[in-house]
Amino acid sequence: MYAKKKVHQAGNKAEQTAKILANVSALEAKHLLKITGNEVRVYPQLWKDRLSAENWMQCLLVYFVVKKKAAPGIGIRFVHYENGEPLGHVKNGRAVVVWKFEGETG
Repeated sequence: MYAKKKVHQAGNKAEQTAKILANVSALEAKHLLKITGNEVRVYPQLWKDRLSAENWMQCLLVYFVVKKKAAPGIGIRFVHYENGEPLGHVKNGRAVVVWKFEGETG
């Protein structure tokens, strides 16, 4: 029973990873995302809120680990595609968003 459950979970993870890789490649092809070294240039309008931005950053971490053979603790900077304004970063697996979303205070 447990063995089947683990295989099922592994399948979901592999499927999720494949979707992440495909989505990142599609965004790069549409020039909505540009990866140079450990810097990701992106339009913050792709993120609807802080939680989705953090999840998105975690997905890019998966991309870096799988596609670029980076260590899971890698530091990745996210900046505005056009003006280079800092949007956030991932360090040691933790996503931090510094971009202020419309309607946010503080």
